[in-house]
Amino acid sequence: MRGLVLGVWLLSGCDAVLGLDERAPVTTDLVAWYPMDGVAGNLLEDATGNGNAGSCQPSCPIATAGIRDGALAFDGSQLIAISTAPLLRTDAGFTVAAWVRIDAEIPGVYACAASKSFGADIRNSWQLCFEGNRRIHFHTSNPADLVKSPQSLELATWYHLAIRWNASTLEKDLAIDGIVVSGATNVSTELDFGPLSIGGDVDTGARVVMLPGSIDDVRIFDAALSNAELAALALR
Repeated sequence: MRGLVLGVWLLSGCDAVLGLDERAPVTTDLVAWYPMDGVAGNLLEDATGNGNAGSCQPSCPIATAGIRDGALAFDGSQLIAISTAPLLRTDAGFTVAAWVRIDAEIPGVYACAASKSFGADIRNSWQLCFEGNRRIHFHTSNPADLVKSPQSLELATWYHLAIRWNASTLEKDLAIDGIVVSGATNVSTELDFGPLSIGGDVDTGARVVMLPGSIDDVRIFDAALSNAELAALALR
């Protein structure tokens, strides 16, 4: 199954970068990778070398211990914005994966670990978010296609989360710790060159639904990874 996979590991065939034989067991179709070990100035570097660096807004999250070396802790007012980039328009499908820890109760209706804007208003190509009860929701551009986790996540606990969408089969799935827990069929989504956000979302230029939590090893793929690949990403 190929398609778009969004994950905390982001790579594109650069097996020699940052010891990828150990830290990135899945490298095929990787277009962006943010190890989240820290920021350089105001920038979060893309370890693939593809140039999809992000900038802190309005300030940078602080360094903390993660699953794979360091992670970044977001205080609920910060996000990292990755500008428009052709490689991040994943029309054939995607997988997004990351290690996420919710550090405080979710304020409001929901908060997002990562999101991809569509257009300049409030629409999204996809979102990986948490509801107030800490259930995960994977949202694409049609609200009717919302996929949720069957359970709520525990506070102060690391989970590996992955969302994938396959443009050929029109299937999307949500995985927790390498195991698919929910999905939907006959799902389409709208994709453009809108920005990607880590730690929240941007609606009509305003930062919204910010996550009070920590994020490690974010990877984005321009294909829907297999179940075996999702399980490999979740290895500690």
